[in-house]
Amino acid sequence: MTEHSHEPQNTRFLLRYEIEEGHWHRLCECKICGHQDELCEGKIVISFEEFEEDDEFD
Repeated sequence: MTEHSHEPQNTRFLLRYEIEEGHWHRLCECKICGHQDELCEGKIVISFEEFEEDDEFD
């Protein structure tokens, strides 16, 4: 995994339900470039979203 250089305050917190795995999957997404990773520690979350299992993902 490559390092991501954008500032953590530009990160939003995503919570997605993985229906196949039966649990919530946590992601952080950079609001500048859309880069996603699961390492949310130390980042300042500026928004929070929950996805239901029937939502579409690109």
